[in-house]
Amino acid sequence: MTAVAQSLTTAAGGTATSILDAFGMFALSGTDAIAQQIAGDPRVRYIDQDQTVSPAVTQDGPGWGLDRVDQRALPLDGKYV
Repeated sequence: MTAVAQSLTTAAGGTATSILDAFGMFALSGTDAIAQQIAGDPRVRYIDQDQTVSPAVTQDGPGWGLDRVDQRALPLDGKYV
């Protein structure tokens, strides 16, 4: 993925800001025109604009594993957000 991201951004412009080889994806910093040019490359399945995501629900009593994931400090609060 690193080589593909570098190839695409070298040809079209912009900068690959995060490359996630395990997922076969990268984040692009560039204009809409650059994104459209990269989207036209046959190696690209799709592009999507970054978005902010917020949790909609708090789960009570999720079990130790999930409760521990969403907070660092002990004691655990018994919730998973």
